[in-house]
Amino acid sequence: MDFRFTQDFKFGNGKKKQMITFTYDIINLTNLLNKNWGHYYFSANTFNSTSSIGLTAKTTPAFGAAATTYPKYTFRDPGTPYSVDLFTSRWQMQFGVRYTF
Repeated sequence: MDFRFTQDFKFGNGKKKQMITFTYDIINLTNLLNKNWGHYYFSANTFNSTSSIGLTAKTTPAFGAAATTYPKYTFRDPGTPYSVDLFTSRWQMQFGVRYTF
């Protein structure tokens, strides 16, 4: 969840009305309230989708040898395949000014 506050100040008269806009943004407000909230998760590029369910070959036939049986697979708990992105999980604040003429 993000937060934005905007305030406009208009000045000038007639056809030459002008405006200055001030903005204040908090990105990832939930992480500002509690450091355990607002985490962004990602899957690393090196993540192997078959290893996530624990598929690993049990035996491999020797070079040139014909396989006499079908491959056997074992299943194991892969753990957590996702990581927390520490940079985007932080709260950030920014100020802005815009002049409209």
